[in-house]
Amino acid sequence: DGTEMVWEVEFETRARRDFWAAFTRTSVGEVSSNLASFVQPEREFTLSARLVGSPEAAVGAWLQCLDDGDLGVPMPPPVVVSRGDESRAGYERLILPPGLRERVTRVERTALEYTVLNPAWRTCYPAHTHRGEVAFAPCEDAGGGACTRMVWRVCVRPQRYGRWAVELLTTLIVPAFARNLAARRASDEGREVDAGVEWCWS
Repeated sequence: DGTEMVWEVEFETRARRDFWAAFTRTSVGEVSSNLASFVQPEREFTLSARLVGSPEAAVGAWLQCLDDGDLGVPMPPPVVVSRGDESRAGYERLILPPGLRERVTRVERTALEYTVLNPAWRTCYPAHTHRGEVAFAPCEDAGGGACTRMVWRVCVRPQRYGRWAVELLTTLIVPAFARNLAARRASDEGREVDAGVEWCWS
């Protein structure tokens, strides 16, 4: 199933008719190809990991890592644009370079959502859209200690020719963030647990 688009262009010119005809074909073709990439189904990245402690503590630690810029990979310290409300919903940060802006859109007791506001080639993340959902649920470790199961889902729609870069960056950054978060929670609680970080694309 799909949609057939018919785009007709008419113009008059007094000179360089072949040039303007070629220019029109190229520009309309580029716009059409970009539109086709925009309406493609989203790619989905799903990661799971175990964290020491309660889901509520894990949510707080996730937000603190974001605020600190402590993601487990070398990145410039973020510039905080907005602190958001009491729950931290609306928290927004700017990463310079490349100028990428991220915003936390929802924070609940055991879940949160965020989005990238300006994904593009110029911000080194060539996607049309990027949104993430992170859910935390109680579980137990092998010794019966209280743990949290984190499931992090990223839905992204890569731009034309951008899929390789989007998948590379997401696969690099999200697991590194998860391992760093697990280490932070273990340090906070004074108890080690196998984070068991696993991920896949679909």
